[in-house]
Amino acid sequence: KQWYQRRVAITAGVIFVAPNEENADDEGCEIPLEDNGTCLLKTVQSQFSTAMSLRYRAPDTGRWRALKIDNGIIYPPADGWGDLTYIAVPDKKRTREDEIKVDSEIPKAATSDKVGDLIILGLNYKATEEDVKDYFSKYGDILSCEVKKDFDGNSRGFGFISFEKDEIARQVLKSTYHTIAGRKCEIRIPKRTEPERKLFVGRLPRGTTEADLTEYFSAFGALADVYIPKPHRGFAFVTFEKKEKSTDCDSALIPLL
Repeated sequence: KQWYQRRVAITAGVIFVAPNEENADDEGCEIPLEDNGTCLLKTVQSQFSTAMSLRYRAPDTGRWRALKIDNGIIYPPADGWGDLTYIAVPDKKRTREDEIKVDSEIPKAATSDKVGDLIILGLNYKATEEDVKDYFSKYGDILSCEVKKDFDGNSRGFGFISFEKDEIARQVLKSTYHTIAGRKCEIRIPKRTEPERKLFVGRLPRGTTEADLTEYFSAFGALADVYIPKPHRGFAFVTFEKKEKSTDCDSALIPLL
């Protein structure tokens, strides 16, 4: 079984925690242990803000196995931490609150003659405001830039940027997608009144893949992009190549995947 044969080199007093198995090498990080060999939940949450516990693939059964947690202290497996990859289990209530906040924090639509703020969607969770500024500075002077963060100071995967001149913003908008910190992002004017090519998919079952969504939504029209935030947060975004195609499935129900 390949899912537990992969090993990560660790030093004493450190375990490797990731948001999921698929992107462990890119989005995981080493978490320091306490002197008594336990791990503090708040330390894990400093990197994975919605984490409520840890789990791992048991080498003997291949099944997920939870770790004991008491008063914010995570205890190691019976055989010790070893060199396994541990997965941060998110708090579903907090991820749902994040969904609501993303929608509520979008600025009001700009007037027809002024571009205003642009929203950046699908940001790498490790991307900083400096990364965003460094990328867009090649287009011209930046007026403001903000990466939205939760109360722990961790990125929520989207942000806003505005430029000194509308001509610069329009130049940026000529390309819908931009690669920032290694991840393809979408940038657009946040107008709710217009038909959107990008749809929000909520209550997404754990384990759903981008391939699953692509297969389902392709029946409505050609897709430009499918994005599921990692770690799993219970929602995704599907972008069609044409706006009118997105309206065809606005009220569609997705069967359990």
